[in-house]
Amino acid sequence: MDVNSHCVHVRHLVLAVLLFLFFRLPGCGAARQGVRVEEGYRGEEEITLDTSLFLKGEGPFFEAPVQNATARIGGTAKLTCVVENLGHYKVAWGYKGTGAVLTVGTEVITNNPRIRVQREQRSTWVLTITHITRRDQGGYWCQVNTTPPRSTTGYLSIVESPEMVGGDEEVTVSSGTSVTLTCHAKGSPTPTIRWTREDNRPITLNPRLKADEVIGSDLHMSEVAPGSAGKYICVASNGHPPSVSKRVSLTVTFPPIVKGPRTVVWALQGATVTLSCLYAAYPAPRVVWRRDNSLGSRLLTHHHFTITKQDGYPPYTHNMTLQLRNLARSAFGHYTCTITNQLGQVQATAVLRELITTTTTTTTTTTTTTTTTTTTTTIVPPPPIVYVDYDYSTKNLTAPLVLNTSPQLDKEIKGVGALCMNRFNSQ
Repeated sequence: MDVNSHCVHVRHLVLAVLLFLFFRLPGCGAARQGVRVEEGYRGEEEITLDTSLFLKGEGPFFEAPVQNATARIGGTAKLTCVVENLGHYKVAWGYKGTGAVLTVGTEVITNNPRIRVQREQRSTWVLTITHITRRDQGGYWCQVNTTPPRSTTGYLSIVESPEMVGGDEEVTVSSGTSVTLTCHAKGSPTPTIRWTREDNRPITLNPRLKADEVIGSDLHMSEVAPGSAGKYICVASNGHPPSVSKRVSLTVTFPPIVKGPRTVVWALQGATVTLSCLYAAYPAPRVVWRRDNSLGSRLLTHHHFTITKQDGYPPYTHNMTLQLRNLARSAFGHYTCTITNQLGQVQATAVLRELITTTTTTTTTTTTTTTTTTTTTTIVPPPPIVYVDYDYSTKNLTAPLVLNTSPQLDKEIKGVGALCMNRFNSQ
């Protein structure tokens, strides 16, 4: 060992002894309150010391805890640590999840190229993490290498906008059974999923319960009715835009249901009459009109009637309209609309009756005057029958309901007749 090294060693030893005596001997309290002595030798009898390490708590202290931070996947996160009175000590950053030391001072000691550290001003150390992944979430400690070490910890939360990861798109179910629609999304925090109908109608969970909105990844409906068919929207959100949505189409299969024309329709020869059958069925049905009278039975082709979809009514609803112009005597009789699909058949019948006018002439003769009186008599149809309209939880159908579900039609209808009544039901 050379002379210079020996002198430095001795000087450090002397400084340590004097420092111990300075803070242990009585009357030295003033020095603890902020005395600062120049470091270095000024002569053989005068030694100066830097006591800043011991001010405000006798060593390094944290100005404030490390503040928690939030970052998005793929983004950048920064954690800040403020240490005062650091002296000759060093500041290190580490990841609490694995215990790994990331940085010491301004040096990065991990092999992760996404980690950076920077000292700002005199007492601030900033840990920067780029290209954030989900695995970066957790606690990060800032530590000073005192004995024992002093540290403070902040938490990095990783947030991720919702993303759809699966679920239904099209579901088909039979009327009267149960069905569950599913919609799944990922994100951080875990997204909340809300269900609504695309047409803004309430969701029928069962015949006794409806809801404007349902929360959860699964939407369960029991005793499904045709009116439940349609488009459903699931929206996933977690407070970190953008929210995402998905459309799920529900198809309900059911046998035909129909609302037919009036039971009896009166008209004069030469007039124009319109008969309508409002029906719904899925799968799509075959529809026909048939006329039965004294001349026999005749199947009317599609050239005689039109079929139009009815918007605003329950799903799969169409109107089949038969228009008869310039009525001849042979046009009067029974008119039946028949709706058939794989699940069943239904019919609705109306009787088109002729409205007849008669003329009666009465002649009165006296000796001086002959008076002729002409009276016109019209057959007045019976009072109208009041029919029950159906309400399908959406819109009332105004056409009265008359049904004959038997394939053998009763051709002898007396007066208005007691026809088999049926109607759309909401089951």
